[in-house]
Amino acid sequence: MIPQQETSLNTSGHCSLGILASGTGLRWGRREKSMIAFRGKPLLVNSLVESDAYGEIIINCRSTPFFYSHYANRLVCDRSPDNGPCFGILALLSASANELMMIVPSDLITIPVDLKRRLLEELNADDLGVAVVDESRLTSGCLLLKRSALPFIERFLETGGRSLNGLVQCLDLRKRVLSPGDNPRDANNPDQLK
Repeated sequence: MIPQQETSLNTSGHCSLGILASGTGLRWGRREKSMIAFRGKPLLVNSLVESDAYGEIIINCRSTPFFYSHYANRLVCDRSPDNGPCFGILALLSASANELMMIVPSDLITIPVDLKRRLLEELNADDLGVAVVDESRLTSGCLLLKRSALPFIERFLETGGRSLNGLVQCLDLRKRVLSPGDNPRDANNPDQLK
C-alpha cells in the first residue's frame, strides 16, 4: 500500500497542485529527476512553490512512492505508463477534488513564485485552461486546467495524441508568454544544473 498524508481535501483552496513525476529520466540515465539534489534539496521542492495556496497536492509518480508521499496528500499513477506526460495530466486531473488544477513538472529548476496568480488572471470563463509557453510557443509543462477539460484529454489520448504541445493545441488553451527570466526551466539534462 502506498502511504498517504492525512488530508481534509480542503477544497476552499479551489485549486489543486498536480506534479508530473512519472517520466523515465532517459536523458539522466533513468534516474528520477525530481530526486536529484540541486542546491542542497531535491528538484521536486522547486515545484512546490506556494504549495500552501492549494487545497491539495497530488503527485503522479511511477516509482519511489515513499519519497513522494512526504510531499503530497495523494499519489496517482498513469493508466498507460511510459507514454508521455499527457497520461499523467489525465491521472492528476481525474483525481483532483477541485475544479482547477495547476500542473507542473517535478524537475523544475526555476518557477515564478506568483505563477498561479498570473495564470488565474489570464483564465476566462469559457477557457479550458492556460498554458505557459516560451517565445517560440512551446509549452513549459506548466498548465492551469479546469476539470471540464477531462473528456477532451481522454479523446486526445484515445485518438493517439501524445505530445504536450499537441494537447495544448487540441484543448485550445490560452497561452501565457512570460519574460525569459520568469519562464519556468526544467532539468532536461545534467548540463542544465551547472
